[in-house]
Amino acid sequence: MGVVVLVCFVLFRGGLRPVAQIPVASEPVVATGQAGRSSPQQSEPLRWLATKSAAATAGEAKIRQALENKVDLEYSGRPLDQSLEDVARQCGLTVRTILRRFGSRDGVLEAVFAQLARQIVRDRPVTPPGDIDAALAALLHQYERDGDLNIKALDQESELPLLHKMMERGRAGHRAWLRRIFGPYMTHLDSAARTQRTNELYAATDVYLWKLLRRDLKVGKQQTAEAFRHLVLGVTRLEREKGE
Repeated sequence: MGVVVLVCFVLFRGGLRPVAQIPVASEPVVATGQAGRSSPQQSEPLRWLATKSAAATAGEAKIRQALENKVDLEYSGRPLDQSLEDVARQCGLTVRTILRRFGSRDGVLEAVFAQLARQIVRDRPVTPPGDIDAALAALLHQYERDGDLNIKALDQESELPLLHKMMERGRAGHRAWLRRIFGPYMTHLDSAARTQRTNELYAATDVYLWKLLRRDLKVGKQQTAEAFRHLVLGVTRLEREKGE
């Protein structure tokens, strides 16, 4: 008799990864005279497969939830100082479970960084192109929630290649956001001028500017919003149109 090998997959690092290979007998369904029923020989392996798949899914969900809940804790210190034992204790899991799921400490860090990236994207509400006030409100909303984590990540990216890779994607994403939001004000510019204008807008909306105002200079939220708005309007040459 041949053997059909079923492979159960879970989502892993943006792709699919096999977690178990389960042999299932390849006998055909045995008719019983009642529609929809099959022989016990076939239904038992399928029930076992369903049970194992459900357990794998539950375990995956537990780990993902633990990571999501612990992103802030991970960044309360330095990721380089986090041991697998630290991560396991914080997540309420065993080191063996962590290794089975992520393969290594770098795998854990990669998952944490990926979760942080998703959190940052989620915390910046989508606004229509050209609506500068709405865009800045969304940006500052994100910075108030995630700005401190972002700054800590930037401070350590030179020591962690995985983190540097994530931050590079973040910079590219912010640049794309600037082009989408401010695109209507750059249609008259040639390619080189649009690139220069985007660089200027980047400097006027960077998280380091938020840190300078909110953390270093102790400026309030409203005054910080006004500073961002004045800088952006100056870059886009809209001061006169706004009656400033």
